[in-house]
Amino acid sequence: MSKIMPAEKAVELIRDGDTVAIGGIGGNGVTEEIFLALERRFLETGHPRDLMLFAPGGPGDGRGKGLDHMAHPGFLKGVISTYVGPLAPKLAEMIGREELEGYILPLGPLTQLYREIASGR
Repeated sequence: MSKIMPAEKAVELIRDGDTVAIGGIGGNGVTEEIFLALERRFLETGHPRDLMLFAPGGPGDGRGKGLDHMAHPGFLKGVISTYVGPLAPKLAEMIGREELEGYILPLGPLTQLYREIASGR
């Protein structure tokens, strides 16, 4: 199987309850096409749902890009990030209302987790 595929095809691999790791820091390096395809699929089918989102850099721009695409009831179970706040206001509101779990941790340890998982340790 090719490791390069359109965003719509990539999000078909994500199942209900999966943990999804997404890159980007603030408005930089945001995987916007993945966010859009994932949001579109959820709104059209209701799946995938109850995802745990691992997004160490808090990708978003405060105007609807990045994490805010995930701000729909039932879409996420929780978020693990370094920052949500003004970069993803809709998602921050959902966390504040306890509609989903929110874990805010330092960037260093979260990025080291990527390295350790990728190395198989």
